[in-house]
Amino acid sequence: QVNEYILLLRQENWKERRDLGVTPRPILEEEWDAFAALHDGVFPGVYASGRDILKDLGKTRFVYVIADKAGLAAYGVLKTNGGKQATAEMLAVRKDARRQGFGRATLQHLAWQAFSQFGAEMLELVVDADNQNALGLYLDIGFQIRQENHCFILRRSL
Repeated sequence: QVNEYILLLRQENWKERRDLGVTPRPILEEEWDAFAALHDGVFPGVYASGRDILKDLGKTRFVYVIADKAGLAAYGVLKTNGGKQATAEMLAVRKDARRQGFGRATLQHLAWQAFSQFGAEMLELVVDADNQNALGLYLDIGFQIRQENHCFILRRSL
């Protein structure tokens, strides 16, 4: 079965929108603890913890956030080494802040940063196959499925 999709957005396929009502901004140092807690809550046990991401902040990883009255509502992590391809490494919206356009605004901002500020020509991301809401958003923005990763479960006969 399909486990995850690797998607690619080429700059020429990007449907830029800057009229989304909210613009993410770079994370502030006083938000680091809240970011780490939100990230680790949304992605428990993933390969990079919130603290791991913060260790590379401003080097290869750049974190952009949207805050509301309850704190950090959404964030995106852009990973780049200054080459032609960047990665939208993480994107998350706090559960009670979903369906307000924060995910779309954050991903649009990551694309803008990748293409306009870092000179990338392509933006890559990975999404779980069962996350159909996210997949729909990514395809709507202009991402295309580059690869399907399949997982197989091997069972041993007794």
